Amino acid sequence: MLFPTFQFFFFFAIIFLLYWYVFKLERHRKLLLLFASYIFYASWNVRFCLLLFTVTIINYLFGLILSKEKEHNVRVVVILVITILNILYLFSFKYLYDVLIFLTYILPRFFDAETLLPHITSSFFLPVGISYYTFKCMSYNFDIYLCKMRVGRKNFLDTLLYVSFFPQLLSGPIVNASYFFRELPKALSCDKLRYKAIELDKAMLLLMSGLFKKLILSSFLLVLVCDKVFASPSSYNTMELLLALLSFTISIYADFSGYSDLAIAIALLLGFKTPKNFNRPYLSPSVSEFWRRWHISFSTWLRDYVYFPLGGSRFSVLRTSFGLCFTMMIAGLWHGLKLNFLLWGLLQGFVLSIEKIVHEKNKLKRIELYEDDLDKTEQKSFSKVIFFPIRVLLVFVFVNISWLIFRSETLKDVVSFVLSLSNIDSPFKITTPFILSLVGLGLFMQVPTNNFREKLFKIYSYVPLIFKTLIFVSFIIAIYLISMSSIPPFIYFAF
Repeated sequence: MLFPTFQFFFFFAIIFLLYWYVFKLERHRKLLLLFASYIFYASWNVRFCLLLFTVTIINYLFGLILSKEKEHNVRVVVILVITILNILYLFSFKYLYDVLIFLTYILPRFFDAETLLPHITSSFFLPVGISYYTFKCMSYNFDIYLCKMRVGRKNFLDTLLYVSFFPQLLSGPIVNASYFFRELPKALSCDKLRYKAIELDKAMLLLMSGLFKKLILSSFLLVLVCDKVFASPSSYNTMELLLALLSFTISIYADFSGYSDLAIAIALLLGFKTPKNFNRPYLSPSVSEFWRRWHISFSTWLRDYVYFPLGGSRFSVLRTSFGLCFTMMIAGLWHGLKLNFLLWGLLQGFVLSIEKIVHEKNKLKRIELYEDDLDKTEQKSFSKVIFFPIRVLLVFVFVNISWLIFRSETLKDVVSFVLSLSNIDSPFKITTPFILSLVGLGLFMQVPTNNFREKLFKIYSYVPLIFKTLIFVSFIIAIYLISMSSIPPFIYFAF
């Protein structure tokens, strides 16, 4: 059951009406949302629900032990055990098939691919959203261990809802447990606490934004450009190869941020406020800034539960560099047990380490400016104006190159793409005004600042409700008339 489908629309309409107009008590609303989340997950595969329920119970029980245990050494052992169990669970379902493929390749005498792999694929299935809800389970116990929250036996229902909450189940955002448990009572009783329980204007705009990004920008660029060019790069000329790479950069942003917009909007319609997951990442002046703007919930999870425990930036530059590289290696392997993801993660960590080293050296050389030293102040501000766009451009080029590695199945595909860049004289095959306009629109979407968006939102909030309704209905009709007959799967569903 995908978000931008009529099937989900009718499902959510029923849940929405029951949530606000039938069930009034907090406990009843929790039960309704929990039931809806498992029905939503069962629409993919009923067996997935059993796995989800089992892993939630195990993490809940370990959370109880962490909440009650005062001895530090025991708490350390408990958090290590549940972390290892979660990693093994994720590994068993997400990475085992890739490991078996590797073993059949290097040890064909012991592992017969023709008999082993078909049996494994039928018995070991990849649950959709497993990476996201496993990380939420880990966040649950990490936050208890770090004393960010406490739970008891009465929190069992809350824990089940946190892990399975259907707007965030399949592809995030990965909301930290402490944040969700803190916001849950407010969301369940917001219609009693304030006059406007739902931020309807914001939710409608996010829905329109998410549908446009997914059904128009991402889908058309993926199908008409990326899939064709990456399947046979030697058949296209240099400009179209660069156009395809740029199209993938835009489409992966539009696809994932579009899903996040939809997830945040759906949660908002139920009274739940979800932190922003993207913030104009392609205008970042540094790679570290890019990771503060891209998939913010995931990068925050990595920062809080991997990078900080490794020491963060509190120790030597060498240790900080190791922490950055290790954290980004985890980020790469989270996407899959493939060499391209590992290299992508290590490349991110390497560049982040270089930025950190340069930053530390500049701190040592930095001289404090006196208040009357206006010339130096003006010179410094002028250099910022000049070099800022250059830095943004260089980071954007790096991000495009890293997406090439991310998108390619093997290193051979990367080499093939790079070598095909010499096809200067090949004829144009896919370049059309429609494609160029989509690329231009995708790039332009990064430009409006948050302040500008807030001003537009204030203007929109004063529009009469009847006109807002007409705008929304007209937009939905236009989107479904223009969009493709079939919806390509969300890119991050594969992770």
